[in-house]
Amino acid sequence: LTQAYHVGANDYLNKPIVKEELFSRIETHLKLQQVNHSIEDKVVQRTRQLTLSYEKLEQAHDHLKQTQSQLVQSEKMSSLGTLVTGVGHEINNPVNFVSGSASLIERDLDRFKILLNDLVGKNDDELMAVFDQRFDELFEHLSTLNDGTERITEIVSNLSTFARADGTGDGATEYALNSLGKCLNSTLNLAKTNYKTEVEFTCDIQDDPEIRCNASELNQVFMNLMVNACQAMEGRPDAQLSIVMKQLGSELIISFTDTGCGMSQETIDKIFEPFFTTKPDGKGTGLGMAISYGIIERHQGRFEVVSQVKDGTTIRVHLPLKA
Repeated sequence: LTQAYHVGANDYLNKPIVKEELFSRIETHLKLQQVNHSIEDKVVQRTRQLTLSYEKLEQAHDHLKQTQSQLVQSEKMSSLGTLVTGVGHEINNPVNFVSGSASLIERDLDRFKILLNDLVGKNDDELMAVFDQRFDELFEHLSTLNDGTERITEIVSNLSTFARADGTGDGATEYALNSLGKCLNSTLNLAKTNYKTEVEFTCDIQDDPEIRCNASELNQVFMNLMVNACQAMEGRPDAQLSIVMKQLGSELIISFTDTGCGMSQETIDKIFEPFFTTKPDGKGTGLGMAISYGIIERHQGRFEVVSQVKDGTTIRVHLPLKA
């Protein structure tokens, strides 16, 4: 009997076999089999439901993480805008003092030079030559000083354009009509400060129509694309970043083409995923392109990515003229 159970038996009858008992047991086992099949079906169905629920929960969790990251970055950008406004004002004041004083010094030097010419007269050419040489050096130093103050003013202006909040200037994010040419150039000037000796930049703005947008958010997208392109070309002697903005039909297209390392199709498929990065540890968070994707999506636009390994990358931003 023990051996019979080991090989799969689940019941037994004593001889002589009674027909009624046999049929009753068969009927009972058939019912048990139906119950087992029903339980198995319910387990499979419930497992399927749990799997779907888990997948939905996982998707919701990923979406929540992405939204949280966007909120954190948005708060950082808002804080940056407030910071830049205050710091820009504090920097501009002393820069204006320096610029104004330099202009006054230049005016007074001109007057002093004229006075010396009148005092010395035309009788001592050798002495006047020495004076002229010294004056030329002083004027050259003043020119360098003026160039420096103009550069500081330009950097502060670019930062303000990059980080400004559209509309009221109080951090509001309402969309407004903007021409992106100035924004693109300001962001490019900021990117150049870190890469101007390593990368050759070209910017061709063929069309600059007004579109309804949040310019500060788009500046953030442009900066992400420029920095990513420059980092992809690090160490390359032929590093070039070409930016073209043009209108095509009902869209405004801004393309960023670099001569960097390029990307595989597998990488292209993942670049907009939160926390995905090909950069070494400490070089990137993997949030830049995910945030950029969300910004362009809110503008009812889209990305187009064309890339080959070792053959550079072109990323096009398509924005609707009427959103």
